[in-house]
Amino acid sequence: MKGVCHKIVIPDLRISTNFVKLIVMATTTNQKQIIFFAHGSGDPIWQAAVSALSDEVVRNGFQSSVAYMERASPSLEEVIASLFKQGKRSFLIIPLFLAPGGHMSHDVIPLVERQIKLYPTASFTLQQTLLEKSSVRHALIEDIKSVLNTNNEY
Repeated sequence: MKGVCHKIVIPDLRISTNFVKLIVMATTTNQKQIIFFAHGSGDPIWQAAVSALSDEVVRNGFQSSVAYMERASPSLEEVIASLFKQGKRSFLIIPLFLAPGGHMSHDVIPLVERQIKLYPTASFTLQQTLLEKSSVRHALIEDIKSVLNTNNEY
């Protein structure tokens, strides 16, 4: 079985708990190892925020890991190598990048393509960036409306 790399859209995403529930629902038919792939930062507060999302997915009964492009560890390569050694063969990579751009086209996609070549028996699914999803944009607008309706001071 050859590895597969493509973008998918999970409809009706909502930031927070609904975001996690829909990711979980999308993986129930074919149990994938969810990997949240973030830019990376040396700031432990930043890392804790990313880990909290992954932890919430785990609390919902699914397998989840966090990987970083730079400035933090583990790397995507390290996470995939470790999971592959554990017998995992299906990976849902969720890039925690706001919008498409240089990192996605020059770093993330080539990195995933290298993993496909290294692990041809594995299946890889790479999701879109957050702002490519109309539902995420809608959730942000709704959050802004809520803030403006409850707090008129800035």
